[in-house]
Amino acid sequence: MRPNPSVDLAPFGRWTLRDKAAQRRSPSTLGIAGSTMAFINEYIQKADCEKYDLRRVCGEHNEANRGHMYCRDWTIDRKRDAFLIQVWSHRDSEFSGWAFYWKGEWAFFEMRPADGKQDRANNTCWFLFLVKGFVAPNSDEARRQELLDDLQAAITASPGGMTWNYAHRSATIEFIHG
Repeated sequence: MRPNPSVDLAPFGRWTLRDKAAQRRSPSTLGIAGSTMAFINEYIQKADCEKYDLRRVCGEHNEANRGHMYCRDWTIDRKRDAFLIQVWSHRDSEFSGWAFYWKGEWAFFEMRPADGKQDRANNTCWFLFLVKGFVAPNSDEARRQELLDDLQAAITASPGGMTWNYAHRSATIEFIHG
């Protein structure tokens, strides 16, 4: 798959935006060639911001700057009714704050990359993320596993989690206490 320069990430992990429509429809936003993963990275539209009350929800959980919505983009799968959004970041913190919305439920947690391997020759990368404070909404074990699988898919697709464009990406999540 050829890169789509209208939507691919700049080396520092932020969108280069030339065409919002292309950004929403391009499978290269995932950086995963041939994947069936439906999470995509896009700028948040005003209607979505209002639908999920993101300014209020994210502002309430922004530890570094209460009341401020930190991020203007997200990783979303509309069919799964799920998205991942960064809520805060601070230079003096090892972790940054994240929110995962899943089928009407919110989960807030902190996350940071702990390890990673990139292989440019084979166009692959892998990252280990430490997640703390994640509490899954009350549900049965099968539904809990579906939520965790969706969270891993979102983190793998997220440019906040992985800022490099590789055709084959994977992530491991380690849940820690602290």
